Amino acid sequence: SLFHELGHILLHNRRQTFIEDGNTPSDLEEQEKEADAFAADQLIPPADYERFVKHGDFYPNSIARFASKLGIDAGIVVGRLQHDGLLPPNWGNKLRTRYTLVAPKEKSNDYRHE
Repeated sequence: SLFHELGHILLHNRRQTFIEDGNTPSDLEEQEKEADAFAADQLIPPADYERFVKHGDFYPNSIARFASKLGIDAGIVVGRLQHDGLLPPNWGNKLRTRYTLVAPKEKSNDYRHE
């Protein structure tokens, strides 16, 4: 994710090149964990997340209410819960907002906003 990569930039050696090929050396595994933690804490404050998880109510309306209190999309909470193994990968995906990126048909160097 964007925040994961920003975590690498802010926390680790900027001159180091990292190519992910599925065979992460053990010294880089710690950096990956640090970047994961950095990313996780940027949109959902750790104390709020811990309270929510401790309560254990992961029904869609509870997730939506929690996300609303934080001012984030419910899909972010779903993704975090899935990443942390608290929800199965196929559960709650209806709460995620889907975006479609469409490339312009003609290449233009004109970036003016009207």
